[in-house]
Amino acid sequence: MTKKPIHSGHRARTKDKFIASEFEYFNEHQILEMLLFYCIPRVDTNPIAHELINHYGSLANVLDASVDSLRKFGLSERAAVFLNMIPIMSQSYLYDKNYNLNKMFNETAFKKRLVTFSLKNMKNDIILALFDSAGTELFFGPVKWYEPERLIPKFTDLSMKYNAVSAIICTRNRFGLPVPERDELEIITAVAEGLDSINVQLKNWYILSDTDVISLAERPELSYLFIHKKNE
Repeated sequence: MTKKPIHSGHRARTKDKFIASEFEYFNEHQILEMLLFYCIPRVDTNPIAHELINHYGSLANVLDASVDSLRKFGLSERAAVFLNMIPIMSQSYLYDKNYNLNKMFNETAFKKRLVTFSLKNMKNDIILALFDSAGTELFFGPVKWYEPERLIPKFTDLSMKYNAVSAIICTRNRFGLPVPERDELEIITAVAEGLDSINVQLKNWYILSDTDVISLAERPELSYLFIHKKNE
C-alpha cells in the first residue's frame, strides 16, 4: 500500500480554505506557503515560508527579492523565478484589468471589481461603467453624487463623450442593506429614462450592501427599467 505524503492533507485543507475565503484569513507566511506549493512539490513549505518572511521582513520583500538573492537563500531556480514573477505578473494583470479597452464584460468579475473598488474609493460616489455595442468597456469610474437634475446630465454627457450604447451603475446602501433606498427607485427610473433619451441602455443597477452585490435587473418588478425601448 502506497503511503500518502505526510503533508498532502495539509495542502488540500489550505487550498480549500483559499477557495472558501481567498486570502481573507491567511497571514503573510501562509500566503507564501501556499505559493510555494506550486513550485516545491512533496515538501512542507511552512518552515521555508517562515524563514523567508523572517529573513526578508515581509511578503512583499520576498516577492521583490531577486532570483539570485532567493537562490542564495536556498530556493531552487524554479521556485525563485516563480516568486519573482508574481509582482511582475500582478502589474500586467492590473494594467490589463483597468486599461485594456478590448476586454469583454463578465458579470462575476465585474461584481468583484465593484466590491474592491468601492472599499478603496467609494464614499458618496456612484460607480459608472460604459460599454460599446460589442460589450467592450469604454469607461469605469466614480461619479460624484448630485441631485437627479444634475446627475442625469452628467451621465448623458459621459455617455456621449465615449459614444457608449449601454451603461451599468452601482450605488452603496448607506445602511448596509441589500435593497435600494426609498428615494433611489425614483432616481433609477429618471436615470434610465434620461439615458434612453440618447439611445443608451441601462443594462443594470447594482446595490452594494455590507455582504453582497445586488442586481436590480434581476428583480421582476424592476426589470422593465433595464430593457431598451427599441427592443420592446
